[in-house]
Amino acid sequence: MRFLSRLLCLLGALALVSGCDYFPASLLEADAGAPEASVDRGVEGGQRLDGPLPDGPLLDGPLPDGPLPDGQRLDGPLPDGPLPDGPLPDTLLPDAPLSDGPVQPPCASGATKGQTYAANMVVCGGSAQVNQCSAAPLCNTAGGWSMCTASQFLARGGKTTVTVKRAWLAACIRNNSTPTAPTNAICSSCMGTNLSAGGVGWRCTGSKSDTKSNAYIGVASFFECRRVGVNTTAVEGDWHPFASAGVVDSAVCCR
Repeated sequence: MRFLSRLLCLLGALALVSGCDYFPASLLEADAGAPEASVDRGVEGGQRLDGPLPDGPLLDGPLPDGPLPDGQRLDGPLPDGPLPDGPLPDTLLPDAPLSDGPVQPPCASGATKGQTYAANMVVCGGSAQVNQCSAAPLCNTAGGWSMCTASQFLARGGKTTVTVKRAWLAACIRNNSTPTAPTNAICSSCMGTNLSAGGVGWRCTGSKSDTKSNAYIGVASFFECRRVGVNTTAVEGDWHPFASAGVVDSAVCCR
């Protein structure tokens, strides 16, 4: 019986059983020096996962840095937080510029639209005769219209388009001084003051057409080509010198 017990111990079946009084020391020493087997199955490099595993399926690898390649999407809701820097996509921009609102008429209430040089230059006539200093209210100033300057008149058709009605411009060739090329403003006064007489207008052929002594001389549209203030081709247009104190019932309005 003692022989059988030792045999079982040698086979290892009773190594931990009370009463096994024999076990080869060589086996115990070999076991004691062996490294403990890792219980972390499937983790590379002896690493461990601390805490509970996350809900849902695990990712096969880390998320890529930067934007996703073209054509790929992230399924699910957008992440919380601020939007990325950069301009909005073109699809969010309006297809056309916003409107400035309804087009405003060129003439003030009570004035009548007359000759149209261009969409932004129109003659407005009233029921009363006015001097140059009183002509501006014929234009719809609240709607962005005003008396046309000399530069606007020439650029928008006044250089080559004959008028059918004399109308005031915001231009002055004599402002209590010697005559000059037309300015882009009305004269500073509409008083009937006189100075020495001199040439202030010429036909576009070069011959003198107007000699005046008025101290304040403005410009009005006309039915012939004239050079006003100075006798040069740069100031040719269908206009003529007109004392600022003179009266007509119309103004040329621009926007």
